[in-house]
Amino acid sequence: MELLKYKEKYEEYTYYLKGGKLVYHGLYKLWYSNGQLGYEENYKDGELRGLCKEWSMDGKSSRECYFWEGIEYESEEAYNEAKVVNRSW
Repeated sequence: MELLKYKEKYEEYTYYLKGGKLVYHGLYKLWYSNGQLGYEENYKDGELRGLCKEWSMDGKSSRECYFWEGIEYESEEAYNEAKVVNRSW
């Protein structure tokens, strides 16, 4: 698998191609037109995985959540518990 880096004014992410489709893998970032970071998400093989953060256009943190095996968790504690229960590190 060859990872490719894409970066432009408003987005930055790492991906690979599978069957002609773009698959996110690693950190994804998106910026607002004013230069403020809007999103940070982590992907593994096209699936959201781990910490996701969201900021408003004025830079205030507005949301933080966690993903594990396609399920969204609102707290780090719930996320860590899900990882232990599933034994999938």
